[in-house]
Amino acid sequence: MSTVDSLVRVRVLTALGRRTWCVRRRARATAEVAQRAGSRAQRVVAAVVLAVVALAAFSLLGAATAAADPIATVPTAAVPAASAPAAVGPARGGIANDLYLSRRGIGLDLDLAGGARVHAGAGDVTRSWFARARAGVLVFDEPSFWSLGVAGQLGPLASSSLGVELAYGEVLYGVTAQAGVFPLDTTGGTVVEAQLGWTVFAAEYQRRVSGPRDGDQALVFAVHAPLGIIYQMLRTPPGVVEHRAR
Repeated sequence: MSTVDSLVRVRVLTALGRRTWCVRRRARATAEVAQRAGSRAQRVVAAVVLAVVALAAFSLLGAATAAADPIATVPTAAVPAASAPAAVGPARGGIANDLYLSRRGIGLDLDLAGGARVHAGAGDVTRSWFARARAGVLVFDEPSFWSLGVAGQLGPLASSSLGVELAYGEVLYGVTAQAGVFPLDTTGGTVVEAQLGWTVFAAEYQRRVSGPRDGDQALVFAVHAPLGIIYQMLRTPPGVVEHRAR
């Protein structure tokens, strides 16, 4: 083989290598653009879902607050004169005999929550959203509500977990707090969580404390639907005195 043929072959191979490198680079750039577009779409969908959940939760809480107030003004016509007892008629409503009337007792609890990731550790394996449900027991002495139950989640650390949560809610000022531990995890290891919030909104921190991905962590924004508390607030508290119209 002559030197000219060798040079020609080298140039051809070099040109083909450059062309292949350019094609791969373009394909990689196209894949990155598509991945970024998909991530943006997921964030938009998560934001819309959070907004809908927040509006629904606020509507439920507003309805519960309005329906839970047992204090009513007795119409003047409904108060019988001292000299002439009024005839007994059908019940028309109720008034509280105690301005500080409050609910207390034990009931069932159900809490639904969802949210979006705000921050994650460098190199940690996470997902951009999470969803969780908790069922358990609700112990309350208004305005304080305590809940202990079993919780399952599609967690922000890119795994599914099952564990126990303890939650506190105060309906007068809206302060909430929550802590949980999830020893059953699809990735392996244990996940812990801590949360502080106001009304139905909260900031939550999750960290994996054992297992093959020990140290993974994420900070998320959460929205709650406290169905157990809403149900108790919608119930008429004990001690309401019924009045009858004339």
